[in-house]
Amino acid sequence: MLSGQILDAMITSCENAKTVLRQAAIDPSDRKTLNISMGATVAAELLGRTPEALSKAEARGRLPAPKTATNGRRFYTVEDLIAIREKLGIKMGKLPSERAVVIAVQNFKGGVSKSTTGKHLADYLALRGYRVLVVDCDPQASMSVMFDVNLEALVDETHTLSNFLSPESTKPIRCERRSKRPRGRISISAPPTWASRTPSGN
Repeated sequence: MLSGQILDAMITSCENAKTVLRQAAIDPSDRKTLNISMGATVAAELLGRTPEALSKAEARGRLPAPKTATNGRRFYTVEDLIAIREKLGIKMGKLPSERAVVIAVQNFKGGVSKSTTGKHLADYLALRGYRVLVVDCDPQASMSVMFDVNLEALVDETHTLSNFLSPESTKPIRCERRSKRPRGRISISAPPTWASRTPSGN
């Protein structure tokens, strides 16, 4: 059997390797940008308009001239979608008096694409212009990693759901990270009296 010292050395080596891999694969900053571009057809669909309507608005000066690729085709970025919605007064989502819609992606079996489904759904809704809050309840934090978040570097252990749900928790916590997917804020804030409540969903 392996001695305790050898096991400790193996654990330390694995932790060091994990840290190196995360530093190489994950953007260290706490502000993330979805760096993608799309053609006029996809952009128009995400905006709830037609490509022809976008082209007319650009020709009439209601919208700035679009970016053009080397082949002459128009393309748009996430920032362009945000600017177009502001120019045309396109507002997505609920009224201030309405309650937020909660979508839970859950299954009692592991490895069935819960995190992947939730990630793609959140990205799609954000691209459509909705304000999206993603709460990662998985101890493995796969969803957070998919959003390019290095939890060990950015989030203190006292700002996790584990600490929040602990019956020993006596202080309110607040964890806030600003994001550009495409625009919004991820924020969790709760008083200690909520510690006895168990959230549903994933």
